[in-house]
Amino acid sequence: MAAANFSPEIMTKIKEVTSKSYTDQAIFYLNAFWQDKKPASAEAEDVWKLAEAFAKEDHVKGKNGNELNPIQAFHVLQARNQTLTALELKAQLRKVDIDANGEMALAEYLLFINDRDPIEFITNPQGEVDPVKLKALEDKLAALSSAFDELQVKEAEAKAAEAAANQEEADAIQQEDEAKQAEKIALEEEKKAKAAEQVALDEEAKAKAAEQVALDEEAKAKAAEQVALNEEAKAKQAEQIALDQEAEAKAKAEDAKAKADDALAKQKVAEHEESEAKAAEQVALDQEAKAKVAQADADAAAAKAKVC
Repeated sequence: MAAANFSPEIMTKIKEVTSKSYTDQAIFYLNAFWQDKKPASAEAEDVWKLAEAFAKEDHVKGKNGNELNPIQAFHVLQARNQTLTALELKAQLRKVDIDANGEMALAEYLLFINDRDPIEFITNPQGEVDPVKLKALEDKLAALSSAFDELQVKEAEAKAAEAAANQEEADAIQQEDEAKQAEKIALEEEKKAKAAEQVALDEEAKAKAAEQVALDEEAKAKAAEQVALNEEAKAKQAEQIALDQEAEAKAKAEDAKAKADDALAKQKVAEHEESEAKAAEQVALDQEAKAKVAQADADAAAAKAKVC
């Protein structure tokens, strides 16, 4: 029944009842229909079981709760073999949810499953339950409540044990995962270390090869240096020989020049002497010519004198 079908007064009273605890809602329901033509006494045991089921499913408020959310309501329906699809659940909750707040109160569910009139539920008198039967129901409720408490404790212990087991399993899985991860990291690190070691070995080999090349180059350089030194020594020796030869040549040239100068001087002296000799010879020739002329003159005079 939708909320729009009730007067504000009825709806207010319904909300007052559905705001009560599950136990109080159950009592209110039984009182409302105890003297009905369809007595609620036949429903009493199921009512109390539902009150306990609602309290058990209400993990937040427990016995002090008053209504279940859709998921909790689905669990209750599932436990009563009323498994519904999501759409069917929404449709049924809309039928059950009298105050249209999206939650399912115990009273709302009892009215729905037992096909009771919500208006009669609110307007029927309260407190007319047979005291003997009420006492029996209260005793049963107490027994159910005690059993429920024990069940709650056992369930809490079971949940705690399950949570501990789950936690241990989760811890074990996490430790295993961490161990696997650590092993994976270790293998990767080992792989990296081996790769780094190989790189180091390769670099070392390269360094040794480079060192050998450097040594070979150094040896070649030293050999080349020695060759250069030898060539330099040879060059210096050749230079010295050249200097010695040059000095010797200079000395010979100077000696030849001196000899040439001496020969030239002697030649000049000879030429001078020759010139003087020629001059003396000319003088002699001149004197001889004069003597010949004088002789000729003398011979002529003598001849002339003979004639005379």
